[in-house]
Amino acid sequence: MVNNRGNDFPDIDNNLRVIGTNNSGCTIECTILAVNGDPSSEQQYVINSASDFNLGSYTNTEYILSNSMLELNSVGKTIGNGIYDSAIIDSGKPSSWESVTITPNDKYNFALPDNQQSVNTGAAGVIDMSGNFLLLHLDDIGSTITDTSGNNNNGTSVNTSQVLGQFANARRFNGTSSYIEIGNSANLNPTTEITIETWIKWNINPASGAQWAQIINKNVDNQYQIQHNYNNSTFEFAIRTNVNRRYVLGTTVPQQGIWYHVVGTYNGSSMRIYVNGNLENTISLTGTIQSSTTPLRIGSRTSGDRFFNGDIDEVAIYNRALTGTEISSRYNSGKAKLLMQVRACEQSDCSDAGFSGPDGTLGSFYNTEQNNIIVLNSQYFGRYFQYKIVMETGSSNFSPRINALAITAKSLSLSSAITNDQCVDLSPLTQSGELIIIPYDPSTGSESNTHYAVRRVNGITQLYACTSEDGVLIMNSFR
Repeated sequence: MVNNRGNDFPDIDNNLRVIGTNNSGCTIECTILAVNGDPSSEQQYVINSASDFNLGSYTNTEYILSNSMLELNSVGKTIGNGIYDSAIIDSGKPSSWESVTITPNDKYNFALPDNQQSVNTGAAGVIDMSGNFLLLHLDDIGSTITDTSGNNNNGTSVNTSQVLGQFANARRFNGTSSYIEIGNSANLNPTTEITIETWIKWNINPASGAQWAQIINKNVDNQYQIQHNYNNSTFEFAIRTNVNRRYVLGTTVPQQGIWYHVVGTYNGSSMRIYVNGNLENTISLTGTIQSSTTPLRIGSRTSGDRFFNGDIDEVAIYNRALTGTEISSRYNSGKAKLLMQVRACEQSDCSDAGFSGPDGTLGSFYNTEQNNIIVLNSQYFGRYFQYKIVMETGSSNFSPRINALAITAKSLSLSSAITNDQCVDLSPLTQSGELIIIPYDPSTGSESNTHYAVRRVNGITQLYACTSEDGVLIMNSFR
């Protein structure tokens, strides 16, 4: 064989050709190993019944016959997570695994919709954003914080930093000088009803934090606010009307490093506070909510004190009182996750490959937060395929769900190829001392009954020993 010193051989292409000098008579039959780039046919593998799912293994998950769904079982809902490992799928041929489509098209880890849209999330229900006059996803890079409610109540960040949040990014507040300020506007002064919601996380022990640390504040203590109570042991929602100022306390004791969904509502007759989708307390209050010309602040009072030390994400304010069902829908669709990892293998037990996500590592996962069609990376190539489902929830009454999966692959044919009639002539490249002895017939040990054929497909160069018995791949991906 010619040693071309690591350079490409100019006459080798995707046609399988015998190595020799003849212009004709080089036609022989040779079994070849298909590679990515060869002709392929699309195949689909559907998992949609108890018998299909039961071929895999359940860890704190189960297939429920009554609704034909894969879900978390009672233990999984209680501890907040579970795993399903599928059976290994055998395509029978080398295959490029292209996509996984999950049914139903539910939405998880779902940020609130922009521009007062109404979105059906599936399992968690409908998220109706009507009446929303402020929506801050807090994904912005610079100091300008964009309101995506459609009301242009944009804000300015002072001494905050961008960090990973409950949804994409969030803002970190340092507890001494950080805040976001939104200038006053008419719709920031609702009079009859209001809902304030956000996700927050303490970065210090709340018990040692500043008393009454502010999360959302309008006009100090004279309009509306969500804060911590006097010793930061619970969340507090406060309203001042023309009749009275009252506050309602939650019962959850916040812990450092944990995200909480906090919502306060006022409907003209009562105040309610919800934490993580659950109603925790109700008190009576009547009257018109006081108005002011002061700006709205996130992370401190408008008087420039009582700073919050932690992360805040997804701030929304409405001119109506959300119902308990609406609030639990927001929490469940925001907290729950449906994640996937996959692997493509050459061994039938998949011992030659590990599970991975989009970046090819064990630490990454494909998710379904926006789309139920997961497009896989080109790295998944092999005869066998397996997937792992990870389900997460924040409620013992809610689980992500899967009714069916459709896995699409492009299968490559293992074929008996006929070599081109013209040999590939490498003799012009031959120089003294640059010949490598190639193997004898792998089956018979005979050199006389062996023809060596070569091709390059999609950057992969293959050398075959084509004998009267079979075709044997000797070298793959050499240059």
